[in-house]
Amino acid sequence: MKKDAVNLFQELNNNAVQSIPNELSDDAFIQWGNQIENVEEHINSYFEIFGDNNGGTGPIEKNPNVYEHIEDFDLSRIFLLLGPFPSSQYLQNDNILQYYYGDDPELWYYLFGFEGDDVTVGSIKGELGKRSISITDVYAYAQRKSFINPNPNDNLKNIVLNSAVLKVFDSQSNVKTILTLSGTMKDFVDNNQKTNTTSGLRWIIDQSKENFSISAFENGPFYPLNNDNVNLLIDAVNGPVWWLKKGNNSPIKVVSLPSPSKNAARRMTLSGFFREWVNSKIDNINVLEFTTKQLKAVMAQHQDVFTNTPTKKYRREVYQNALMGE
Repeated sequence: MKKDAVNLFQELNNNAVQSIPNELSDDAFIQWGNQIENVEEHINSYFEIFGDNNGGTGPIEKNPNVYEHIEDFDLSRIFLLLGPFPSSQYLQNDNILQYYYGDDPELWYYLFGFEGDDVTVGSIKGELGKRSISITDVYAYAQRKSFINPNPNDNLKNIVLNSAVLKVFDSQSNVKTILTLSGTMKDFVDNNQKTNTTSGLRWIIDQSKENFSISAFENGPFYPLNNDNVNLLIDAVNGPVWWLKKGNNSPIKVVSLPSPSKNAARRMTLSGFFREWVNSKIDNINVLEFTTKQLKAVMAQHQDVFTNTPTKKYRREVYQNALMGE
């Protein structure tokens, strides 16, 4: 179990929330979650006691997408779209799409151009299959420090990893590219305590005790994950595209996509990758060292290039390039 927090787990017991796993461990959570009625009783009891707007401890959550849509984690496909954990909105809002990124359907615009009524579970599943894209999350179970904080990238505790992700690196897998929806190569290498996608992928690999190596280039050199040269590599490159290899198997390409979240747009203008994209659209200018105010002024002067939501246009282009292998 990652980021275990005994106090959060005990708080559920102290408040008499019903149907709690027997102990704080991976096996106990999985055994408990194998009976869906346990999960349903637990969530209902939690809401009866805390309501659905609690700023404190959240319930134990079983990732509904990983288990209810397991057929979409298909290793015969070429791409794997990899996220962290759903926001708490799936338990609070019956009107959102009951599927991956139901509260952030912009993801399906960036990937497929779907908007409005086009965004349905059926249309998404059909397009995933058509484009040979598999999908899952790195976290199978978790508990939130604050239930109403929707951001899973800094709010998760008592995490059970989705160890099935490791199968992507087996020789029988047809997956050639992993598209991560949060985190960076640096997060992966630093093995920090962020609960984003790339950190979760690192924890899954470490838990396996398998021999993995990493490179910023398809043809290497590849370094063991704990090799000092890896940090030098990150400092020199730290790009959005990198490669992971299990043993002597063929390397898997990893693309760290910009987050599809609405909240991420506010921080995106600070990203070096976003600013490089701006540079590519305008001749004879370099905005890398510009303040945010200066950057926005430049984009405002080129409204023929930048729409009212340039971060949306940026993400659409980056996602399309990733699917084309660029």
